[in-house]
Amino acid sequence: MNILFVETSINPNLGGIERVTYTLSREFEKNGNPCYYAYAREDYDEICEHKKIKINYSGNFVKLEYTLLNFIRKNNINVII
Repeated sequence: MNILFVETSINPNLGGIERVTYTLSREFEKNGNPCYYAYAREDYDEICEHKKIKINYSGNFVKLEYTLLNFIRKNNINVII
């Protein structure tokens, strides 16, 4: 099962939600469930580039939807959190 986390930021040093997401994703991956990330603001360099996508919530929503759907299809995402 491939999991996509959608958050404002993915840096676990910023706060509770980011830290919990990072901790959960590590456990999911230990159990053979690859995790991916869509984020709008703060990046985290320790996450591989091919496992994350920076998105822009403002502006062209058609382009945002197309970009996000492409990422979901490309990585065979089964669950979005």
